[in-house]
Amino acid sequence: MSNGPQFFETRMGQSFYDGTMKRLAHAAESIATSLEQLAEREKLTPLQRVELDSTTALLRAALVITKTPTIATWLQDHDPKALEQLEQGIAAVVEERL
Repeated sequence: MSNGPQFFETRMGQSFYDGTMKRLAHAAESIATSLEQLAEREKLTPLQRVELDSTTALLRAALVITKTPTIATWLQDHDPKALEQLEQGIAAVVEERL
């Protein structure tokens, strides 16, 4: 038995539990979600898959616009209503998919 601190009491242990473990848990959740979505996607018709792909592409583009600081700042300064509508649209799609 060691006389020193336990692993979780060390800086490395804190980093592991606070960082690495949280990222691993998040990755596992993401994998599970992706597998569930894949299973649901297999039930779709070809037309429904195209529509889903289009919606996903638009959602990704909207996320890039709203999450890129320079773009979001420019929109906020020049067309705040457009930024608000993008954020509302993203929220609606996310809620619909839940």
